[in-house]
This record gives sequence, structure tokens and C-alpha cells, in this order.
Amino acid sequence: MKTVISLLFTLLFCPILWSQDPKTEELSEVVVTAVNYKYLSSIDSKETPVPVKLL
Repeated sequence: MKTVISLLFTLLFCPILWSQDPKTEELSEVVVTAVNYKYLSSIDSKETPVPVKLL
């Protein structure tokens, strides 16, 4: 009985693993720019806590 159950389990769940076909795609490059750097430098003060500056 254990053999039958394990065989059914294997036959039911193995096709799920085979159905996924990984595809590789070439992605274009992304350029990241700081939009609000002037604002951040003007707001920066000596009273700002260190954890907030690290954010």
C-alpha cells in the first residue's frame, strides 16, 4: 500500500516540475540618477541623527 501511494505521489507531482521551462532574456541597461540630491544637501543639518543620515 505504501508503494502504491508513493508511486501515485511521484506520478502526480513530477510533471509539475517538468512543466516549468526556464527562459533567459537579455535586459536593457538601467541608469539610476539622484533626482533630489540638491534638496537633500540643503536640508542636511548637524542636528540630524546618525541613523536618519544613514537612510
